[in-house]
Amino acid sequence: MNLENELDEILRAENLRIVFQPIVTLTTTRLLGHEALMRSPSSCRPSSPADLIRAAREGNRLIELESLALRRATAEFARQKVGGRLFLNLSPRGLTSLYERRTLTREHLRGIGLVPNQIVIELTEQAPIVDYDSMRETLRYFRQLGVSFALDDVGAGYSGLRHLNELHPEYVKIDRHFVAELGHDSRKRGLVELFHGAAHRLSCTVIAEGVETLEELATLRELGIEHAQGFLLALPESQCRNGVEMKDLGGDIQRGAAPDSAGSIMRAVEPVPERMPAVETADRFDRDNSVCALPLVDDQRRPVGVITRNGLQGRLSLAYGRALSQRKAVAAFADAPLVVPLNQTLESLSRRITESPHLVGDEIFVVVDDNGQYAGIGTVIDLLRRMTDLRVEAARHSNPLSGLPGNVPIDRAVTSYIRDGVDFVLAHFDIDEFKSYNDRYGYAAGDDLLRFLADAVRWGVDSDLDFAGHVGGDDFVVVFRSDDWEARCRQILDTFARNAPAFYDQADRDRGGLLGRTRRGQEVFHPLVSLSIGAVPAPAGRFAVHHELAHVASEVKTVAKKLPGCSLQVDRRGTRREADDRVAGRAG
Repeated sequence: MNLENELDEILRAENLRIVFQPIVTLTTTRLLGHEALMRSPSSCRPSSPADLIRAAREGNRLIELESLALRRATAEFARQKVGGRLFLNLSPRGLTSLYERRTLTREHLRGIGLVPNQIVIELTEQAPIVDYDSMRETLRYFRQLGVSFALDDVGAGYSGLRHLNELHPEYVKIDRHFVAELGHDSRKRGLVELFHGAAHRLSCTVIAEGVETLEELATLRELGIEHAQGFLLALPESQCRNGVEMKDLGGDIQRGAAPDSAGSIMRAVEPVPERMPAVETADRFDRDNSVCALPLVDDQRRPVGVITRNGLQGRLSLAYGRALSQRKAVAAFADAPLVVPLNQTLESLSRRITESPHLVGDEIFVVVDDNGQYAGIGTVIDLLRRMTDLRVEAARHSNPLSGLPGNVPIDRAVTSYIRDGVDFVLAHFDIDEFKSYNDRYGYAAGDDLLRFLADAVRWGVDSDLDFAGHVGGDDFVVVFRSDDWEARCRQILDTFARNAPAFYDQADRDRGGLLGRTRRGQEVFHPLVSLSIGAVPAPAGRFAVHHELAHVASEVKTVAKKLPGCSLQVDRRGTRREADDRVAGRAG
């Protein structure tokens, strides 16, 4: 059946399938509503919505198709009784026709169990609006009913900023082109900020479309975007949701993935059951040209293989290939997957891939959560791009003496962990008596001592979990996520205590420090340098902002510096250890 005949059959039988994709409020992860999307019925050749719309436009039947989609979507949404808003796609011509025929009325909606303020009509920006006066009159009529409007695909079509100014939509949806790879594309970031700023000034709510990676999601949150939809958050399904469970992502959004982890670059591609027929999988590739590989999962959503577009189509294109494979499960054509933990660092992932004899499809790996369940797929090109961005960023903001990240990446890491509810420990390192050492031996020797401490910190942390930084001078910071952080701190203290005396000459070592004089000429003794660490556990929810945590860490470090020799002072307030101490009668 060709596309024209398929469209004719759909319209004749009114046999159009509707699926709903949730729109999530990023600050609370609650649902704003659902967007209704049309799909071909399972009895037809599975054409893409874009193909159906193009065929309807060419056959002058677009209004007929949109009218059918609207009826089916409103009826199905009302039947499911999930609440929230229903976003409906309409072309400017389709909306005008709706207005002229007064099809969408308060009585009609009441009859199917909806109220007008649940309806949001999305006007696509990919069709021109010629007569703004007429369109404003149409919008005025529907707004009097209680219907709201969204401007769809902003940035992808005609006169987006003029549409904003002329029509004053309640919602603005940023096209997925600008969301894709937003985290490392400064031009896209600038345009999204432009759209967001313009919408904010006009009192419009912004929705980002096509969110597929945790990196994109984190960047949208950083830019203050209020709402989003996309495969990462939830797939389009026939059944509406009452909420979006964060575990659906294969990794809790609220806990997040580290910005340098495999989870930050994965794409949320809907997996394929291992028993799905090969021809149905091939049809899915045909429907979505953007997908180059599909993960195969078992009944527990554990990855068991990867099927690539070229590999499957190559097998099915052989003589009698499609006929012979009609009943074969797609697993028969799959490659073994390279399985990667969600929080594996990009550095260690890069080493693993380099050492691997081959990679599925030469570029695909599968990401799993802590339970071994499928979370998403990643590509080598995304890995290389992200690592390049991270290294450029690190070089820009690293301390020139130690080579460790400076204030900007430290603040960014701590802020992201607080925002995403990640449990961590902030440890502040400071050298005691560093000024007296610097004054006696000179800045070059002082720099050598600082580089030694930087190396001790590097050696002491878990490079796959912890984040070490150099604030400046003799102040260092480690953001620990390793469970044995306290033992690592004591190891760094021990390394410093054993090696620091070697930076003095023999006489000062024998004396145990430096003799000096105050400005008034009084003799004073400065002991050998030591290291103080103030550590603050930051379980999820304890601190609201980075500055609050930094203030507590500074206080705890000050207490540590008052203790003799190398010392570790841990702030136990607000932690499980504090509660245990109180129960045992040990808390002071």
